[in-house]
Order: sequence, then structure tokens, then C-alpha cells
Amino acid sequence: MAPQDLADSAQILVQELGAPTLAQAEIYTSPASRCHELARILAAPKLPQPNEDLREMCFGRWEGLRWDAIPRSEIDDWARDLRAYRPGEGESVDMVTTRWQRWRNQVLANGHDTTIAVTHAGLIRVALGDLQRPVPFGSIHRLHLA
Repeated sequence: MAPQDLADSAQILVQELGAPTLAQAEIYTSPASRCHELARILAAPKLPQPNEDLREMCFGRWEGLRWDAIPRSEIDDWARDLRAYRPGEGESVDMVTTRWQRWRNQVLANGHDTTIAVTHAGLIRVALGDLQRPVPFGSIHRLHLA
């Protein structure tokens, strides 16, 4: 993300969430630099807490490939079993769900009033699906886990 885009995104989130919320929140982040940089801005002057469970879904050997470079038969196999199939021998949706649930349970056990996760679309979709919520593109979500 370009520095100006990062600053613009951070400004929108600060306005949406509010400075008091950000000041009291525990802020977690995927270890990916694109998430960590945004989380660092939101958490300042504190530091965000990187957490491996918040990383994006791994697509194995599919990572970075264009759709037309992936064998059609593999895409069809994935379409037949979206939850259990491991695209590119990476992670299945079920595996990502397990990571999400582990992180969610840790957050609930910590007992903080407000927790913010800066993460990826794949994990967010899994979390919202697990909580049976719709996933509008480009949206910000406030989840009440307890």
C-alpha cells in the first residue's frame, strides 16, 4: 500500500472507530507488513500485537498465480468442496476457521472490552461466516463476540 493510501485508510478508520475507542482497545494484527503498518498507526503510541492466527489464508502453490494459470480441474475440485479443499495444497477454509476460532477464544479469555484486529479479507469472511453475518466488500465490521 502506498504511504498516502495507508494514511488515508488510517484516517478513515480513526474517524469511524473514534480516538477514545482506539485508545482503550487491544489491537492485534496479522504479521503481514500491509496489516502491521496500518495497525501500528491505529495503536500509536502503543504497539499492535502481531498474531499468526490473523494471517491470510494460504493458497500454497496457487499464491500469486493468475486464475488462468491454475488448472481448471483444481478450481473445479475446490468449487465442489469449498470448506475442506486445500487450494494449491495450502489451507482449507476449515483450517482458517480453526485459526479464527482459536484467536477469538483467546480474545474472549483476555476479557478486554474492545479488541481490534487488522487482518485480511479471507480471514474476515471466515469470521463473519462463522458468526453468520453478511460480508459486504470494503466494509468495516464491529463484532460482539460475547
